[in-house]
Amino acid sequence: MNIVCVKLDGGRMNWSKAKNILIVAFIATNLFLLYEIFVESDENKDITISNEFINKVVEILDTKNISINCSIPKEKPSKSLLTVRYQVYNSQTSRNNLADKFLKNYVIINDYKNNALIYKDTGKTLTIKNNNEITYKNYENNKFEVTNFDKQELENICTEFLEEKEFSTDDYKLTNFSKQGDKYILQYTKFHEDILIEESYMIFEIGKNGIQTFKRKWLDIVKTKKSQIVIRSAPDVLLRLLSREDIYGKSIEDIDICYYFSSYKASSNYYQYAIEGDAVPAWRIQMKDGQVIVLEEY
Repeated sequence: MNIVCVKLDGGRMNWSKAKNILIVAFIATNLFLLYEIFVESDENKDITISNEFINKVVEILDTKNISINCSIPKEKPSKSLLTVRYQVYNSQTSRNNLADKFLKNYVIINDYKNNALIYKDTGKTLTIKNNNEITYKNYENNKFEVTNFDKQELENICTEFLEEKEFSTDDYKLTNFSKQGDKYILQYTKFHEDILIEESYMIFEIGKNGIQTFKRKWLDIVKTKKSQIVIRSAPDVLLRLLSREDIYGKSIEDIDICYYFSSYKASSNYYQYAIEGDAVPAWRIQMKDGQVIVLEEY
């Protein structure tokens, strides 16, 4: 799972990061000035969703070999905050009940260093980390012996597995599909009213012997807040990608609105683990290689 959230912080930052932010700010300012010079001013129009501004953004990203192979949304979405909560297994009983759905005869190993419980059966393991991250590994052979699956066959395998383990099968979408060597990778993301919610995921690794690995970290919707939040336009925030050297040379395949909830919240000099909180509207950028970047600001 590779999701990065980008947000402008008010705290301290190193000079390299500050320099990148300044570069982006100067570019945005120049774009604004160019527009004001060559295009008639309209006080009721947001220049960041104009064709001229978008074309300039595409040109500037291209200088870093960042290509855009999808449409760029021309809107400033208004969305409500969502209060979300991770599904947790915070007692020995609930953890054991979950283990019983995956394994038969198992022993329990405490991994205190990683705040995890490991349930070990013959040829299989189930790890529950931080009470909400599930990783299941199956090293045994099973009934699936074919190596060439089509996409629908693989999705059917995932659905049957989830039904067998008594997980819901109506609140997720396939967001990444690939074949790596002799195994297929399917990644699903939680959605609410057709909008994806990060960071929530289910990842299946399927090989010639069936499901080899299953990972899950899942969010539930607690409530929708009444207040509406308007976020900046996608063309505007896309300029921040200029400070991301790790995506130079990559291709953007999808730009869409999402909700974002980070389970790690900064608090003074340490990071505090969060189970519940507000998911904010943000822009979700998916690269061709599956990398996801969330541009969060409102």
